[in-house]
Amino acid sequence: MDDTGHSWTRVSNWVEPSDAERLVRAGTRFVVQECSSPPAVVRPERFRRDVKARMITAAGLGGHEGTSRVPTIMVGELWRSADGVELLLFVEQDPRPRGAEELQDSW
Repeated sequence: MDDTGHSWTRVSNWVEPSDAERLVRAGTRFVVQECSSPPAVVRPERFRRDVKARMITAAGLGGHEGTSRVPTIMVGELWRSADGVELLLFVEQDPRPRGAEELQDSW
């Protein structure tokens, strides 16, 4: 539930970059949360530079398994309100050193 009393359900916990771009072009609102900062609205015309360029595909994630450091990446989630409004949430993953087991558990 958000601060206005609306309930939201996560529809997808991984949105591929091409799907995210399609949704943004179709007018889906989105917010970006960079590391530990609060979520912020980003203008749609800045999506490709500020968000899509930093996203990673699910297939590309496999290249980071077993490494002790994760690059800063954007992961998109799709949320839907009880009244059918969709919102994309892009969360930047913080590049902290991690052990391989912790890395795998975090994804």
